Order: sequence, then C-alpha cells, then structure tokens
Amino acid sequence: MPKRIPIEVARFACEAAECRQVILCAWDGKLTHIVTYGKTVEDCAQAAQGGNYLKQKWGWPECNDQPSRVKKLQAELADAKERIAELEAKPVESSASPQVTPQPELSVRKKVYAFMELPYHVRLQRAQKLGVYGDTDCNVSDSQKMLLWIKRAKDKGVCDELLVGAEEK
Repeated sequence: MPKRIPIEVARFACEAAECRQVILCAWDGKLTHIVTYGKTVEDCAQAAQGGNYLKQKWGWPECNDQPSRVKKLQAELADAKERIAELEAKPVESSASPQVTPQPELSVRKKVYAFMELPYHVRLQRAQKLGVYGDTDCNVSDSQKMLLWIKRAKDKGVCDELLVGAEEK
C-alpha cells in the first residue's frame, strides 16, 4: 500500500456516491490512512476538518492538515492583504487637482426625466420612429429600455428628437 491514498480516489468516491464531501479511512494492516475531498473549496475545508477530528480522536500526533486548495487561497489572500496595505500606505503622487465629472446640462436632465414620465406607447412610438428600438429590447425591463433608447439616440445623434417636447408634455 502506498504511503498516502491519492486524493483522486476520494474524488472518484465523492462523484460515484454523488456527495459533496468524502472522508475515507483505510487500514493497510500496519497504518491507518485518512484522505478527504470536497467539491468546492468550502466543502474541501469542511471535509479536512472532519478528517482532522478523526485523527485527533484516534490520537494522531499531527491533526491540522489543510487541503492544498485552501492553502493556496489563504496564501493569495495574505498576498492581497499585503498589497492593499502597501497601496494604502503609499502617498498619492498627484499634484493636480482632482478630476471633476461634469454634470449634464440641467435642461437635458429635465428632458430625460420628462421622457421617462411619458406614457409607454408614446416613448415606444418615438423609439421606433427614430430607429433606436431593438429586437432584443423586449427582454429587458422598461427602465432599461429607456436607458438603451436614450443611449442609442445619443450615438445616432437623434437624442434631441427623441426627447423633444417631453419636458412640456
């Protein structure tokens, strides 16, 4: 018998039994072997905890094994935390004033809000007339449709035509 049971054996048992986690115990006549497997990283960690519990109860000297997937994620997390700490400690090297995003003209905002308050059939007619209504628009919510129509109208240069008269209702 090999020194360790391959994890692939536990994975095969897990898939064959249609389980999320598996803990295999085997005895080769001299040694007791425990191998664990979990489908997800969380399942993997929980199965390892179960295996460690059995090892502890049977008096094994080492009972803190971690799956390699969990170890890898823990190392990546530690690296990410270290990188975040470095970035937070690093002073901002820009002497320029912060970028300010310009607000759209108030009249355009009013027109957009007014357009959104128009009856649906009026908005739909305008969108179809200007060619900004798409075949896939029936699969999205009304608010998403309006945003798509306004964006398409802006891209086509007919936004004013779509919104004209909306603020007057």
